[in-house]
Formats: sequence, structure tokens, C-alpha cells
Amino acid sequence: MVNVDESGEVDLTSALRYLQQERGVGRVLCEGSPTLNASLARRGLLDEFLVTTTLRLSGYPNEPRIVSSPVTDRPLHLVSELHHTDETVARA
Repeated sequence: MVNVDESGEVDLTSALRYLQQERGVGRVLCEGSPTLNASLARRGLLDEFLVTTTLRLSGYPNEPRIVSSPVTDRPLHLVSELHHTDETVARA
């Protein structure tokens, strides 16, 4: 069973445990929002992180972010990168 706290937030640890133990899911690819990414990182639930970048010059303060709030300072190590036209996918 997946737990939800009083604020309506899903307990991510119990959700992933449920998927693994009850459903036999071995891997979860999460294309989350900055808020979800930060929550997963803070709880130590990220094994890998994929980031796709493209060259673009912009400076709007409300541009999309990878994470929405501070995350513990956890170094990431580049595992691989794939280049295609003007995009790069980095796996850490």
C-alpha cells in the first residue's frame, strides 16, 4: 500500500517499495517535475539521473528547472553521454 501524508503528498519511499515488492518492478524511469526530482534526491531515491540539454540562449527567471528546491550536495559522476544534432543526453 502507498501512504499519503496529511498534506496529500505521496510517500515516495513506500510507493517505490510497493512497486518493487508487490508488483515486481525492477526499475522506474521518472520524468518528473522539478519538485518531484528534488523530493527523490533528498530521500536518496535516485540511482541515476538523465539530463537532456540543448544549446539555447535565454534568461527568463521562470524557465524550467531540474529541481525546485535545495538538495543535499551530492556529487554526480558522468557515466555516459550521447550527442545528436544540437542535443546532449548526459547520464550520471
